[in-house]
Amino acid sequence: MSTATHSLPRTIGAHAVLLTYTVIALFPVIIVIVNSFKSRGAIFGTPLAPPTPKTFDLIGYTTVIGQGDFIHYFQNSLVVTVASLLFVLLFGAMAAFALSEYRFRGNSLMGLYLALGIMIPIRLGTVAILQLMVA
Repeated sequence: MSTATHSLPRTIGAHAVLLTYTVIALFPVIIVIVNSFKSRGAIFGTPLAPPTPKTFDLIGYTTVIGQGDFIHYFQNSLVVTVASLLFVLLFGAMAAFALSEYRFRGNSLMGLYLALGIMIPIRLGTVAILQLMVA
């Protein structure tokens, strides 16, 4: 049976930091969802305020359902996402097994390269790609 080795203040501090980070990370998503129920003027006027009976509007949802082929586009996105996820999990699991079980020259360098791919934001690469496409 294992016992906790951390003190209560340290645990509370860690949870406070994690909770703060979660709120900061989810804040833009919450704002987008809240603003989806407001009219365009209300979004630009008071973007952080919740919708009121005067500003409540479902025009965005009616436009997407009425004019766009939402079900078809969602189905395409779902197929691409599921296929990509399966391939990433398959090849990632095989690479993780090879890197953890077999020792070869460049093993740690390859593991570091794969870890850097996770840590570096994709935005850093997309700016350069966009500049190449525009030029």
